[in-house]
Amino acid sequence: MKGKKLRMRRIFEEDGNTLILAMDHGAFMPAPGLERPGKVIREVIEGGANAILTTFGLANRFAEEIAGKAGLILRLDGGSTVFGRGGVSQLFKVEDAIKAGADAVACMGYIGSKLEMASLKNLANVASECERFGVPLLAEMIPMKKDLKVADVKLAARVGAEMGADFVKTIFMRTRERYKEVVENCFVPIVVLGGEKMKNEEELLEMVKEAMESGVRGVCLGRNIWQNKDPKRITEKIATIVHGKNEQDE
Repeated sequence: MKGKKLRMRRIFEEDGNTLILAMDHGAFMPAPGLERPGKVIREVIEGGANAILTTFGLANRFAEEIAGKAGLILRLDGGSTVFGRGGVSQLFKVEDAIKAGADAVACMGYIGSKLEMASLKNLANVASECERFGVPLLAEMIPMKKDLKVADVKLAARVGAEMGADFVKTIFMRTRERYKEVVENCFVPIVVLGGEKMKNEEELLEMVKEAMESGVRGVCLGRNIWQNKDPKRITEKIATIVHGKNEQDE
């Protein structure tokens, strides 16, 4: 579908890779570092971010900072805040995202939890809407197990692809050779999430390097960028790895 291809190219560069800034956290948890969203958006785009994953409210308020400078991915689903009791629902429609100027939409898939069926139903509904309107779907597939194994991530990513996602966001496990199984078993591009704030920049950059060497097509990072004291600079460093550039190429 031509619409999807055009929109995907606003998120992925010609090399097929992408650096996505995740800043939808404020909808469900305290988010120190996002007090001034517009400033963060400007800095990370200047640093080389390809797309912003965020909420309707933030996208509408800071449209000028994003428009024509980076791809926009809007989250359609949501659940309780950290003060709530859990649950997940589709809150917006793909048509709403189109009206807001989005290039893609995002929806969760909680594999192995009590939220699995509800989240997969949401995902299926969104996938159907995306096909109707020609909008790419990012499925955020999270395996919910305490003793997580590569096989669990492999299954979660594959389920996202089978449900109709155009690309999948999931956990990266630092077992480089075996993680290639996750990539090879998923027939759509994978971007990996950053999760909790890492101890230092060196650990973050090494994780990004390992992930890219495993064959993923990019990263979708939040706290590890906007909680950094210099979001632009750390974004530049990550972009250099994601897009295979050397410092002297800049």
